[in-house]
Amino acid sequence: MIVDTPERVAGWFALVDEVTRETGLVTSEMVPAFRATGPALNRGGLRLAHVDPVP
Repeated sequence: MIVDTPERVAGWFALVDEVTRETGLVTSEMVPAFRATGPALNRGGLRLAHVDPVP
């Protein structure tokens, strides 16, 4: 599972293609809130994302 921001997710495509080259199922969905924390990381928050509807 990969969870990242919309701006950064495109950078994962090469890795996902490599590990699913022979077999695999890849899906994608918008996660309404994202928070990652660790010893040297504090990113995101629990405020729900605002996404404009697709025309």
